[in-house]
Amino acid sequence: KAEADIKYDVIMVDAYQDITIPFQMSSVEFFTLVRDRLTEDGVMVVNMNMKNRIVLFTNIKGGVGKTTLCGLFATYLAQQGIPVAVMDADIQQSLYRHRQRDLSDNPTEELPWQIQSINTSDDEMVESLVKKLKSIPGWLLIDCPGNVSDHALKYIYQAADLAIVPFSYDTDTVDATKLFCDLFKRVSPAKLVFIPNNIIVSDERREQVKKDR
Repeated sequence: KAEADIKYDVIMVDAYQDITIPFQMSSVEFFTLVRDRLTEDGVMVVNMNMKNRIVLFTNIKGGVGKTTLCGLFATYLAQQGIPVAVMDADIQQSLYRHRQRDLSDNPTEELPWQIQSINTSDDEMVESLVKKLKSIPGWLLIDCPGNVSDHALKYIYQAADLAIVPFSYDTDTVDATKLFCDLFKRVSPAKLVFIPNNIIVSDERREQVKKDR
């Protein structure tokens, strides 16, 4: 047989890099090539030395850009060839519903990242899901609800490596953000990263920002 016609029962892949696998080995083309060289019952065994990252987009204040930033960051990671998935834990399910509309409008379109909805009112389900998420190599982004009343959120907070906290420079949002961070740090070891958002650049607004600060 010609070498190109040889089929294998097992193909083993080792991919080592700091936070991700080489982008060539995460492409559809690569997995298609592997599949074509496998027998009908063949398997691909992958050993990837990739760290697990759970990143939250969170704040008790709504309308600060959590969902938008979560979606943008997921797309950025996917474009870099980094495995990423999104969990929508917001009660409004905005990100999840938007993705479903995308699929409805273009059923055959290959989307850059997958999304799953989470019902944070179900403690047992959330606790079980978080344990599974911690074992998945790659980046997992969670769009959190604008409240801290759901008891199951503690499992998400405790599992997080990083919390992205968008906020705007108005008095109510700054106060609410501080309150949220005080509560969050009691249950989570995650690092906090603050993202100023909804900034209006004008002389009048600049004076208001100075006052609010």
